Parts: sequence; structure tokens; C-alpha cells
Amino acid sequence: FSKFSAPNPDDKGLGVSYGTFQRWLQKAAVDIGFGPVPWTTHSLRRGGASELALLGMSVVDIMEFGRWLNIRSAREYIRKGELCLTELRRDIPATAWRKARLLGAVGHQVWDV
Repeated sequence: FSKFSAPNPDDKGLGVSYGTFQRWLQKAAVDIGFGPVPWTTHSLRRGGASELALLGMSVVDIMEFGRWLNIRSAREYIRKGELCLTELRRDIPATAWRKARLLGAVGHQVWDV
């Protein structure tokens, strides 16, 4: 995204307001079939860290990706992410999970366009 949209290639931001991104996130969740969700940008950061941990990445590497300086903070994000995933697996319909996995599988191809 930042390669095409950020004002500066080194900018980590999305180039949109927090409110705009929140609306996009909520609309995407509803469109996928998750329904209204209480997610924020921190939810995505937490989920990304948790997913990397589930894939076996070291906490040190996760800290680099998440720009954490404190291992305790990184571990807390990962722990909260694992708890959220447990709740989501219980509350979100299986059809929505299948759709999300399908979209996730093509994500890298979308960004390569």
C-alpha cells in the first residue's frame, strides 16, 4: 500500500485519517460477514503479532516488525491477540472465516499489482 499511496515511501502510515480507516475496517468486517466488530488499528497490530507467534516466529523478530522496544509489551500484545482469536472463533460464523481465509490467500497478489 505504502509503495503506491504514501507521500513518502518510508512513511509507515496509510495516508488517511484514523476515522476513515476505522470506517473502512468496519465496512470490510461487515462485508466479509463478521458483522459489526469492536476492532481498531491496535486490533490489527495485535492480530498480526499473534499470527506471527502462531507461525513460530521469535518474539525478537515480532518486536522488530511491530516496532516494540520492550519485550513485555510485545508479549502482552500477543497474549491479548490470542484471547481475541479464541473469542472470534467462537462468535464468527464459519462461512465468514472461509471468506476471510480466501481473501487473505490472495492478499499478496493484490499488493503486487
